[in-house]
Amino acid sequence: MGARSGGPVPPRHRSRFAKRWSIAVALGLGLLLTPVANADSPRGQLETTLHRMLELVESESYGEQGPAERQASARGLLNEIFDWTEMAKRALGQHWSARTPAEQQEFVGLFVNLLAGAYASKLENAGAARVDFVSEIVDGERAVIRTQLIVEREEDVSVDYRAMLQDGRWKVYEIIFDDIGMVGNYRAQFNRVLGRHSYSELLARIKEQLKVKR
Repeated sequence: MGARSGGPVPPRHRSRFAKRWSIAVALGLGLLLTPVANADSPRGQLETTLHRMLELVESESYGEQGPAERQASARGLLNEIFDWTEMAKRALGQHWSARTPAEQQEFVGLFVNLLAGAYASKLENAGAARVDFVSEIVDGERAVIRTQLIVEREEDVSVDYRAMLQDGRWKVYEIIFDDIGMVGNYRAQFNRVLGRHSYSELLARIKEQLKVKR
């Protein structure tokens, strides 16, 4: 089911995290952040929110919340760094333009919940010791922030963020774990469904998945 995002990339060793991908379980990450980056840089704007995400999923109150409450808590933080509309648009791919504005808005709302819940769940379960920031590559209004997720008693996982500059803020539109993009993988899954079924069927499947997680 794995779909690669972007152009060809050098092969890397894939950990067990990258192999467990489905519409029901997407990938997230665990983070302990290294200090001090330029606050206006892509890395600088990501660090604070990612640190707060780790604190959130490790908190006692988060553990006592139900799935829907956890999803909402994670979404509230991720709003700061994720461009949900761009992610949803890329996930729906060629089918986006065929949707009405109202349908697009509905799809974004569903995709936000789908991705935020999966991301937070993976973060909670990863058990990471820390994340190392490897590099930051900025090309105009696009950037790639490369990190290494350090997991105790497990293989490390490479995690790359692709971001774009919007109104003075860097917003993530793709997250890549061991060469597998979350949004690109969803796009491949959605394309398979839409190749055999209607758009209404795709929405029904997403809603059912969200219902299960609640």
